[in-house]
Amino acid sequence: METTSGNTTRRYLKYALGEIVLVVIGILLALQINTWKTNSNNQKQEIVVLNELKGEYLGKLKELEEKVALRDAMIKGCHSILKAIDTKQYNLEQDSLYYHLGIITITPTYDASNSVTEELINSGNLYLIKNKELRKQLLDWPSTLAKMVEEEQFFIQIGMGSFFPYFIQNIPLRNLVNPFLTENDAMRKNLVKTNTVNVYKPVTSQHALDPTALFSSLVFENTVEFIRNQAVVSNMQAQDVRAHINGVLTLIENDLTKAQ
Repeated sequence: METTSGNTTRRYLKYALGEIVLVVIGILLALQINTWKTNSNNQKQEIVVLNELKGEYLGKLKELEEKVALRDAMIKGCHSILKAIDTKQYNLEQDSLYYHLGIITITPTYDASNSVTEELINSGNLYLIKNKELRKQLLDWPSTLAKMVEEEQFFIQIGMGSFFPYFIQNIPLRNLVNPFLTENDAMRKNLVKTNTVNVYKPVTSQHALDPTALFSSLVFENTVEFIRNQAVVSNMQAQDVRAHINGVLTLIENDLTKAQ
């Protein structure tokens, strides 16, 4: 026969156990709600970050295509000059020759913004990107870019130390700028992206250019060939950069579609 004291103890234990269960359930619910809020906030932040990355990589692609177009123009200019050399076309019009010479002395460098990606990595917020492949592609960007940038820097260093001095000694450089100061010149628009017409006036050098002497020079021929080769190599490496950018954009677009 149970005593009154025993019944009281049993009821107290049941009550205490019930309280503990309720507290545990409350804690679990609070944790679940907090986790849900955190995941919801992270998802919203991820969408913001994905859109920022999309804008950044579209900018990278736009600048890359502009630089590729400039190098294509350089290659075309080199071909025109080398053809004139091979066919001994010494009567090539001065304006045409200056135009081609001006184009091949361009030194395109790729310096698209990477601020969004760098901020994401440096701030430790890369975890917001749930897509592991996208995170990997963002981290791999510097190594993908390195080869093309290295080629550009090599071209500039060799150019400044080798063929630019030759040009200075043999070609009136101010005449190379004049063809790009015309209002309808597409190359000018790609180079400066601003309206330079009526701001910079063409000033022609009084020194004459001798195409015969220029085209007969092995140094000049080798210089043009070097420029052509470097532009070709840089554009070949740009294909890997373009593929990387397009791959990142595809991953971003897929994630944004899933988030809708």
